[in-house]
Amino acid sequence: MTGAGTSRAGKTGARTAGARRRRRRALPVGMAAVLFDALFSASLWLSGDEPGEEPGAERAAAAKTEEAAFLYVADGDTIVVELDGEKEYVRFLFVNAPESVHPDEEKNNRYGEEASAHAKRLFEGVETVYLEYEDEENNRDRYGRLLAFVWLEPTQGAEADHMRRLLANAAMVADGYAFLHVYDNGNPVNEAYLSVFSELFEEARAENAGLWAEEGFEALYEEQE
Repeated sequence: MTGAGTSRAGKTGARTAGARRRRRRALPVGMAAVLFDALFSASLWLSGDEPGEEPGAERAAAAKTEEAAFLYVADGDTIVVELDGEKEYVRFLFVNAPESVHPDEEKNNRYGEEASAHAKRLFEGVETVYLEYEDEENNRDRYGRLLAFVWLEPTQGAEADHMRRLLANAAMVADGYAFLHVYDNGNPVNEAYLSVFSELFEEARAENAGLWAEEGFEALYEEQE
């Protein structure tokens, strides 16, 4: 009897579950579509991606960069641009290259000349650069130079491959022609960028990239630190 009772209860439960399933299947098509759209949009919002973009796609950053006409390379960590009709010197953020045009000629060396030559290779054929500042108000050093991340295209992104291809500052470090150096000018440091720069710097140093393969370059770095 116990078994029969259990059997009836099971059949009743099965009929009830079946009815629930039938009621769920009876959800109007229009309502289902609305629900799907809402869930899809929510998933995009949570992932940070917009419809039609691949995950992690780089986004245009025109609002965060300032376009300037590239004029020439001054040395391994400085370029000259035309901005709003004025000639401006732009010092690379997070970068310090050996000297090649310092007023005190004793500070200039062959490493600086090689760094400058490499910077010229990076900017070969470039007509426009995109300047990203840590702070739009406090963006100059004590010599009046603009302090900026210099992008070769109007996109940003804190991924190592992206930065070493399109960010001149990162390329100089990654290729082994400049040191990683953070200036204390009172601005908050871009920690995401700094993490990538640190990675690129250590890789270049460990692999003897660029000037790291030359005798005395390591000693020059230790001396500056």
